[in-house]
Amino acid sequence: MEIQHLLKLIEHDQYVYRFRRVNTQDVVKNIMCCHSNSIKLLNDFQLCCFVILLIRQIHIVFHCWRLLVCLQQKWFFSVAFSYLQSKKTNNFEWVFNKAKCLFLNDDVLPWVIVTNKDLPLMNALEVVFSSSTNLLCEFHIFKNVRGKCKILVTKVENWEGMMDAWWIILMNKYMSNNS
Repeated sequence: MEIQHLLKLIEHDQYVYRFRRVNTQDVVKNIMCCHSNSIKLLNDFQLCCFVILLIRQIHIVFHCWRLLVCLQQKWFFSVAFSYLQSKKTNNFEWVFNKAKCLFLNDDVLPWVIVTNKDLPLMNALEVVFSSSTNLLCEFHIFKNVRGKCKILVTKVENWEGMMDAWWIILMNKYMSNNS
């Protein structure tokens, strides 16, 4: 009943949506929706990259994902939202194939896709967007560096010095990209 209500709201607000059921049951497995204006924007501009973010896990039933687009002018906008029953490669492949259909031609497919290090997600991207480069999000890289170095660096002074050096490396990257 809740899904039927959700689908009515999606239709009322002129969203385009696709859903997949569990076998022949009347249970929804995955949903992807996007607004018609987002599809138009997606195809009107030259894309820089596609960003895929996990927004939240809803009551351990669905994982809510947001597909963002970054234009060359460094503007971001949401293209689609998907709700996946589980974080399995075939669910990601399904939603990425639906997202790929939003592009009017293959010339505008994203060059780069930025994600976290979710292996089923990365495996599905390799299948569906094989010509795109998949990169890890800087936040997740920093989180991994911090976690690994915390184990290796035991003295607080060394830890603070190492983190300062890491930030200098990151800031130099940003300064060279923005100048």
